Amino acid sequence: MGEVWTEDFAVLELVQELRAAVSASNLKAWEMCQQRLEEKLDLSKKINRQYTEGYRTCLEYQKGKFLEDEWIRRHRKTLSYTRKEPMEQRMFCEERAHVFTNTETILLQQIALAEKIRGEKEKAVEIWELILKDYGRSRIRMENHFKEVMLIWSNLANTLPDVGKTKEGIALADQGIRMVLEKGQGPLNMLFANRIYAMKEAGQDVRKEQFEQAYALSEMFGDLELQNSLKYYIQKNWPSKEKIH
Repeated sequence: MGEVWTEDFAVLELVQELRAAVSASNLKAWEMCQQRLEEKLDLSKKINRQYTEGYRTCLEYQKGKFLEDEWIRRHRKTLSYTRKEPMEQRMFCEERAHVFTNTETILLQQIALAEKIRGEKEKAVEIWELILKDYGRSRIRMENHFKEVMLIWSNLANTLPDVGKTKEGIALADQGIRMVLEKGQGPLNMLFANRIYAMKEAGQDVRKEQFEQAYALSEMFGDLELQNSLKYYIQKNWPSKEKIH
């Protein structure tokens, strides 16, 4: 989740350990790394406090200590350390002084996800559209920027059909797939699932053409994650004996 301010190499290694624990959904290791990081980082620095509190909120939500309303409230408070103006005001502000930071972007993504989970899908779309426009044109953390932008892209493409914008969701997923294939990195499996889901919602017959195309690409790129995602989606939505290739 974003960046920290420190000159201690050991702390930077601890940050990497924390991220690995989060990626693996290892809550025990996450808690241990979290506590050590909170002890070692200078929390008088707003950027460090924002970083650790963001992770702490996510950890406690994963442990089931509170629901989405509290998740949103805590992230909004954490966001306010570096973003003083109300988020709603910023959403409708045409002239922005600068783009969101990496940490602010991740906090906003999680707020959008929490809004979606609690049924406020219009709000989720509004937030994802905002950060895609704002953060998407920045060049923060170039080594990871494209992947992070495409994750926002995928979330937005997946949610647009839920608010009656199925065509827009299909178009966004199609564009995202082309961009990922050109760049060679990004959530290809998620974007394919987004497109197929949106087309199915629109009543289009997508099984044969779309799944065969997706399988061919997944085999070409050796993307086992994509293949497994497609198999799961087939079994869930089209429980029949027909094979896709």
